[in-house]
Amino acid sequence: MRSNDDLPFPYTALETTPPMIRLVRLYRTPEGLVTGNLESFSLDPPNCVPFRTLSYVWGKPGCAHEIILNGRPFLVFESLYPVLELICDSPNLAACWWWIDSICINQQSDKNAIKERGAQVALMGRIYKQSERTLGWVGKASEGDIPGQTGADAMAFLRVLLENRWALDSTEQRSVVKKLSDRTKWKAVERLLLLPWWRRVWTLQEYIIAREFDFYCGKENMSREDFKVASYSIYICRHIDETLLTLQAWQPMWNRRRLYMWYRNKSEMQLLSLVAYGSDSQATNPRDRIYALLGLAKDHGLGSPPDYQCDVGKVYATLVKSFVETHKSLDIICFTHLFYSKARAADLGPALPSWVPDWQVQTEAFVVPVMASQSARSHIGNFRPVDRIALPGDAAFYAAAGDTCPDIRFSHDLTLLSCKGIFVDSVDGIGGLTVDYRDWTGSAGIPGPYVDIYQLINSSSPHNSARLPKTNVHPGKASKILDDISRCLVLDRRDRYLSYPTPPSYFYPDFKAFCLAAIQRPTEVAPKFLHWFELNKSIFIRGHSLEELCLAADSTSLSATTKDVDMSDTNVFLSRMRDTTESMGRRLITTNAGYIGMGPCRVKKGDKICVLLGCSIPLILRHRPGTTSSEVIGECYLHGFMNGEVLVDLDTESSKIKEFELS
Repeated sequence: MRSNDDLPFPYTALETTPPMIRLVRLYRTPEGLVTGNLESFSLDPPNCVPFRTLSYVWGKPGCAHEIILNGRPFLVFESLYPVLELICDSPNLAACWWWIDSICINQQSDKNAIKERGAQVALMGRIYKQSERTLGWVGKASEGDIPGQTGADAMAFLRVLLENRWALDSTEQRSVVKKLSDRTKWKAVERLLLLPWWRRVWTLQEYIIAREFDFYCGKENMSREDFKVASYSIYICRHIDETLLTLQAWQPMWNRRRLYMWYRNKSEMQLLSLVAYGSDSQATNPRDRIYALLGLAKDHGLGSPPDYQCDVGKVYATLVKSFVETHKSLDIICFTHLFYSKARAADLGPALPSWVPDWQVQTEAFVVPVMASQSARSHIGNFRPVDRIALPGDAAFYAAAGDTCPDIRFSHDLTLLSCKGIFVDSVDGIGGLTVDYRDWTGSAGIPGPYVDIYQLINSSSPHNSARLPKTNVHPGKASKILDDISRCLVLDRRDRYLSYPTPPSYFYPDFKAFCLAAIQRPTEVAPKFLHWFELNKSIFIRGHSLEELCLAADSTSLSATTKDVDMSDTNVFLSRMRDTTESMGRRLITTNAGYIGMGPCRVKKGDKICVLLGCSIPLILRHRPGTTSSEVIGECYLHGFMNGEVLVDLDTESSKIKEFELS
């Protein structure tokens, strides 16, 4: 397929001071050809003319349609051509100047063009904020071509949902949902929401920061504000009947709505939160995992300026270095828990150093991807609801390394990171876990279900495995261990946004009740917990199995009897436990000395748990055979070591502080 390298358009170089952009005005010739005039303008007011922007998906590589640009042939993407026709055929749209990236940025492959692309990408946040209005092209009105399920049908039903928004808040809510339950119409909406626009990382920024935004599906359109209301109607309907719309169609749309609400609240997220939370979005160029979100980020100056000639690994490693130097924190390394090279397809390039998060990995966009993205620490943060952005003074945060600063050295080629820290203990036992993932290699980029089952690896150190007689289990001791486990299972936080500490014995009664019911009345227990308990009941902790501890615990310490506890999936403790085990993929672990915690799924027996200076969360490291370096496996919750305990009475010159080389 031809490209504009075959028909080189004579772009004139853009000045960078003041910043310049190109804008295009479109019209049809008498013969019906799409034609455009491309001119350069200063982006600085008052010299820049009013203009509009376009948000669309490039689609397959290569160009399929020819237009005339400044009197010369110019090739455009197949996905773009219908939008250009729409603009030409709509008088109110054709009267405007437009900024369209694949036309207004020189996309040719020579060095000057690539350099220009980086400079223009650095301006994109400003371009979309400054434009009068953005047209979001989701697809053609005939998209789908199934009677009753086209894009036009979906837009029509979205207007019905918009009109019924307030009726859905009434006491007749269920009857209103029943009236709106036409499966053909919901299928049309589902097909619309499964279109690629909803899963591209660039369109995320364009949708959020645009001053005004209109969705277009063919000629059918709806403003961003009306769509926001209609999407809340979808939320209400789906809350009552989840079968109306699949999770795959629902989640990307709802995530964008929630992020838009953040920005309407005049709040900005840090870059790491955005990159992690956008991890289920797609990007053709792996550098765009970062570049496409700079316009949204509060700390948009992190890393190096956009440079498409720079090696991807260097782009990602430079971001780590910049984060550490800017925030005086090593917390960015915690993201390797999710974003590690072996978790992605092998054809995406060579593996990165284990301390560099590989942002190419597509994974579930959970509200709190790692513990380091805790609410009360502002250098990362998480995607909590708008009404919880401002935290009260009693919000808690993990501080495993206290208030220490990193003591680090980066190698010249950014492949090695030397840092100082304290070895705490080695992993002994590892609990079992079943995790439902999404397979990101599915057709059309739509992920399908995938299940990983991790079997229990039992403890073998004397502290844990020395079998004590069952009759020797002291009820108080058993209760204390179970309370510690219950805290581990919720990462010692009362809420899923990791904002508030768990009060004394807050979740223990429910945890013990679930365990006892799993032993004595398994048919009454939520299946998810029963499955977890069956995988973990035999793990040895300080001389006894989990099952023995449950049977021996002091029942007088419970604030509720087993029968008083809700055993269903709606139980608050079970919901928090599932946040940790299922959404965050954490397994129960024990250490050689009998400590308890939660580690990443890929943890192995013998891995070392360390607290690195300047890192809020303990890390699990694995020695690389035949070298002096270690691999970062991921972050770890270790009960009793999350608030600087390893630093108590520790002189910084103490032999306890070691140097670790991470590779």
